[in-house]
Amino acid sequence: MATLSIQNVAKNYGEIKALANVSIDVADGEVLVLVGPSGCGKSTLLRMIAGLEELTGGQMVLGGRDVSYVDPKDRDVAMVFQNYALYPHMTVFQNMAFGLEQRRLAKDVIKAKVMDAARILDLTHLVDRKPGALSGGQRQRVAMGRAIVRNPAIYLMDEPLSNLDAKLRVQMRAELKLLREKLGVTTVYVTHDQVEAMTLGDRVAVLAPYSDKIGSNLQQVDTPHKLYEEPRNIFVAGFIGSPAMNFFKAQIARKGNGLIATIEGTDIAFNLTEAAHPHLSALAGYAGKSVVMGIRPEFFDAPSGAPGRHPVDLDILVSEIVGPDAFLHFDLPTPTVKAEFSRSNDSDEAGLNGARFSARIATEKLTGEAGMISLEVNVAKLHFFDETSTLRIAT
Repeated sequence: MATLSIQNVAKNYGEIKALANVSIDVADGEVLVLVGPSGCGKSTLLRMIAGLEELTGGQMVLGGRDVSYVDPKDRDVAMVFQNYALYPHMTVFQNMAFGLEQRRLAKDVIKAKVMDAARILDLTHLVDRKPGALSGGQRQRVAMGRAIVRNPAIYLMDEPLSNLDAKLRVQMRAELKLLREKLGVTTVYVTHDQVEAMTLGDRVAVLAPYSDKIGSNLQQVDTPHKLYEEPRNIFVAGFIGSPAMNFFKAQIARKGNGLIATIEGTDIAFNLTEAAHPHLSALAGYAGKSVVMGIRPEFFDAPSGAPGRHPVDLDILVSEIVGPDAFLHFDLPTPTVKAEFSRSNDSDEAGLNGARFSARIATEKLTGEAGMISLEVNVAKLHFFDETSTLRIAT
């Protein structure tokens, strides 16, 4: 096992900046997940750690050793690719043993390592089969086994579950979580799937396509819980969470000892007090100004009258009932928020049936599937962002 220090790394392709000013420290035994949309540089960064891409700038330090310009074979890393890349004419045992044989290890050592990995991955009954006789999940476990037998300083995984169907992905995600707890090896894992990122990572690094405005691809590195509860900026807030956070332009004004936040173009106004919102003091500096307000769909609910809940009447354009959850899609006569690279309502094009916004409530609480529906919002869960910097406003 080893630590990994990514120090101000950059990667240019001609005049194009693919990565810039990315710095992350990964602790010994930690699982760091790199997540972001297509073009954010997450796979490029992983390949730079492996030595498959040259650095344009910065340093890559593995286990206290500068490996920035060390050949991949000498970095003591093992990589699991999106495609299994198994030899079809070899058995499971032979596929897992191949790399060790190239290193000319003793046969008894190879057998011990392969069978130990097969036991960990529940492949012992399949070691004599060829890849063509395996399921997709079994093939992916063989690919992981080939990395495990290496006993490397660090594992690098490039979207290893993306080729699997939805049901198998869920199963393999659980297996990967158990596997990482068994092995305890430093791991960098790349995915575009935020559910994978939030469930597998000790910490998650959210990347976006390079922007001169920020000067880096790296948006935030934090625990999954903090990314969800305390997003650093609009991009992270809009990327983490499904369905994505709703963004509205809002005006902040003083009201007695508190503040009031009104969604522009509507009469929806939230009373903010010390008891109702944790960042009132930070928001006070925005009195008389416009901000971006974020509401996650899950923080709408059926009316309860509980303290800290604000009632809203919404014209639901269409509903989607998905088992226990009802997704309610609506629109408001309010300006669209341009959240650069966000998955959320960041374009002038409306979504489903003209709706740009969504709420999620329990199906059993649904009183109707379209038309005017009364809901409430948990005021303490409202997020506010600076319009210019896009940073979250917090104490």
